Amino acid sequence: MSALGEHAREGGPERRLAHFLDVTLGTVLAVLVFAMMALTFVDVFGRQAFNAPVPAGFEVTEVMMGFTVYLGLPIVCARQDHIAIGLLDGLFRGPARRIQKFLIHLLAAALGLFWTREMWIQARALDEANELMMFLRIETGIFVYGMAALTLLAAAILLFLAGMALAGRGEGNG
Repeated sequence: MSALGEHAREGGPERRLAHFLDVTLGTVLAVLVFAMMALTFVDVFGRQAFNAPVPAGFEVTEVMMGFTVYLGLPIVCARQDHIAIGLLDGLFRGPARRIQKFLIHLLAAALGLFWTREMWIQARALDEANELMMFLRIETGIFVYGMAALTLLAAAILLFLAGMALAGRGEGNG
């Protein structure tokens, strides 16, 4: 087993979850970023050398860019790698720190659930309007449903982390 895998096995459930998402979603994300890079290279080369860009290259890149963000969201949540400002961290110790982490995770999860709901509504509206990509002629709603599902996964992870913090079992609750 790799050092990363060994490290994840030694940690608590939140570390194992983060490792699982790194291996699964992280691998998909890496392949997606590589495909986006390759597509951009071929598109620019074709445009410059042959005056022939990749047909629908812009649309494919647009979808891949969106999924790059939304695939990364559950990973960032599980790792707890959010951008954070620690101005008041010194004021919270012991149980107060645990309550602080619980409330932050709970608020972030609520915002994630709200965002999931809004995206689901948007996806449904796109489906009802039979919105299609201009060149590929693929319905756009399906992609928004996928992004909503990834946002829901991120919110579920945040709820899990809130529960871990409340129980005092999360990392850094001391």
